[in-house]
Amino acid sequence: IILVKTKMSEQSMKLTGKRELPEKEIANTTELEPETKKEPEISKLPKPGKKRGPKGKKKSSIIPPPILSNSQTGEQSQITLRPRKMKYQKMKFNGEIYEIGDFVLIKKNGKTPTVGKIIGILREGGDSKHPKWPTVDVKRYVKKEDLSLESLGLAPKELRCLGENEVFETDTQEKMVVDYLFGKCKVWNMSEYDGKPGLGSSDFYSRAKYHQDTKTMDPPFSQWERTCNCNLPTNPNEMYVNCDKCQKWFHPECVGTTIKQATESKAFFCNGCQKSTAQGKYDRTSTLNNFLSA
Repeated sequence: IILVKTKMSEQSMKLTGKRELPEKEIANTTELEPETKKEPEISKLPKPGKKRGPKGKKKSSIIPPPILSNSQTGEQSQITLRPRKMKYQKMKFNGEIYEIGDFVLIKKNGKTPTVGKIIGILREGGDSKHPKWPTVDVKRYVKKEDLSLESLGLAPKELRCLGENEVFETDTQEKMVVDYLFGKCKVWNMSEYDGKPGLGSSDFYSRAKYHQDTKTMDPPFSQWERTCNCNLPTNPNEMYVNCDKCQKWFHPECVGTTIKQATESKAFFCNGCQKSTAQGKYDRTSTLNNFLSA
């Protein structure tokens, strides 16, 4: 047996708990105890970047994924970090620039376009055909066809106050591929939309928010602005006649006239004003004509 004299450092003695043998004892030793190695515990693993491999070469300094420990079971597991998704303020698609906050028309599967509002633009997403196309987060708006009229407690005659271009904001958000965007539109509040000239098919108005979970309006239907003798909420998509004295608006049938008759007459007075004013006293420069031309 060839023995080699070795000296154990004080540090290694402390770690192994063995004393250093004198040279005489080494010479008389015929067998060495095999060195036992324990698997390192996770908490005692050397720090990344400082561990050296064979022949003093540095190992990779890549930081490993974090390790989480379950305080109840003591089990440890490794997690994988995912890259954060890139968000953008604007994008260009089919020659149109879309930004966060824009109102858009959404068309799916050839159905009638609906209204939404862009609240987020993500680079990742797309669909199976266009995996590199971006996706958009959209807050949905609904029209009267999507409302639960029974839950709202609307009588049949009250349905006329809901306009064809009226939309209601919802709490629903949907992530969709950019290809569903059919173009931009505009959603006005009630005061901006009513009587505004130059409105088109892509102009809408909104005066309430619809909560789909509770099927309620905010503000409720009872608090909407009312007009005419019938006391129904105003519908700016309907035609009204304007009294030249009190300047109030009325449904033609509610005051016993028609749009054509009111337009051709020199002046129009509602039933209440007719009792105190002779018909034809006022010349009409009328707001009705302005309303019709708009």
